[in-house]
Amino acid sequence: KATVEYTNNTTNVTKEESNLVEVRQKIFHLLRGTPLNVILLNNSKFYHVGTTSEYLFHLTEDEVLRTELGLLSSAFSVNMSEDSSGSCVMYSILDPGCSVGAGSVVEYSRLGAGVSVGGGFII
Repeated sequence: KATVEYTNNTTNVTKEESNLVEVRQKIFHLLRGTPLNVILLNNSKFYHVGTTSEYLFHLTEDEVLRTELGLLSSAFSVNMSEDSSGSCVMYSILDPGCSVGAGSVVEYSRLGAGVSVGGGFII
């Protein structure tokens, strides 16, 4: 159970700011008596998909992430060729005569006959 005395304990702090104890005490008094529940998520993972290279890798090559999230090479798309391994096509319509290279992601697109997307592209 939390106590106001604990707000003065700074042994678990790596860098103590001048107003740390004051802020802790304000928070303590504001939350005093408020039920607070915490859920610990075991085996949680974080995947950073903030760059284009990370986006391409995680959607086309990262089998661990794809398996964990149930990602498919083709999602909500029409006329995907049977050989779509290594690419990812989402919410798109592809003519049977077009091709998408390994490592590429096609989303929200309509690709006509004869269109060829090379490897490592985002369309």
